Amino acid sequence: MGDINNLRNFAVNTSLPKDPRSMKIYAIRNPTFTQESCSNLVDRDYPGWLDDSVTVKESSGEHGGETVRGTSFKKDERQILVHDSGSLQLMEESATFRWESVKNRMRAANQSFRGEQNMTFEDTLLVSKDEALNRSIDYALDHGGLPADWFVSSRAVSVEMGMGCTFACDYLIYLDRKVDGYPVVGSGGEGAMVGMTPLGEVSNYIVLWRDISGVKRTAHIVSSETALAYLDRHPAHCTMHGKVTIERIELGYYSAPFDNVQTEMNPVWVFYTNPQCTQYEFVDALGLRFSRA
Repeated sequence: MGDINNLRNFAVNTSLPKDPRSMKIYAIRNPTFTQESCSNLVDRDYPGWLDDSVTVKESSGEHGGETVRGTSFKKDERQILVHDSGSLQLMEESATFRWESVKNRMRAANQSFRGEQNMTFEDTLLVSKDEALNRSIDYALDHGGLPADWFVSSRAVSVEMGMGCTFACDYLIYLDRKVDGYPVVGSGGEGAMVGMTPLGEVSNYIVLWRDISGVKRTAHIVSSETALAYLDRHPAHCTMHGKVTIERIELGYYSAPFDNVQTEMNPVWVFYTNPQCTQYEFVDALGLRFSRA
């Protein structure tokens, strides 16, 4: 199993958690892929969207050896894309264009905006990070809703630099959930991401709350010590520049990427590699298959 006090690729800045003997495995109900089911998802999250003239186009492609299918519902500069996994994405180009116009005028006036300030420019209020967070949560509640056990997992501001100015491009708010008190983790998996311009308009919204249909079975899990030793023997990309410090260890549930169909939700050991607990590696808690965020 290995000596966790003498790890080659990781240092541990926390104590090992108490290991439960077993965890529940949840079954996931996936929608049958039809244009009707995709339309129902659009109508659920964006009532009235399909009442106007909409261009509907189906597409398919290969991803990870599997066929990924989706349906696009587009009108003007707005588009909703629904994958057969049940994920939905809104792309609002007009919101981006409006912010670009204001930003260009600000650049011409040689003003600088760093994303965390309230500023008024030509009678336009630029929202703060806290206001963007509140608006993002309200947006998610109004467009499909949030599960009872949701939480804000992280938030960030993408920036653009040049010509002596720093501009915010988008506020990025990530909302996730817990199952039985354990966080659901994964690279681009379940949850919601709200992209909002500094004008307070949503430019991008991606959401998937998987439909958990019940407990499929209960399974024995490996200990955190065993999982950590396994992770050390299979270092990921985060160790390329030297030894990485693990700040926190906990159990979670794994959610596959948005465009993957997943039939059950399994437990993983999550190893957070920054103090904010927004970056992590994870290992399957059932059979020590290696995964990374």
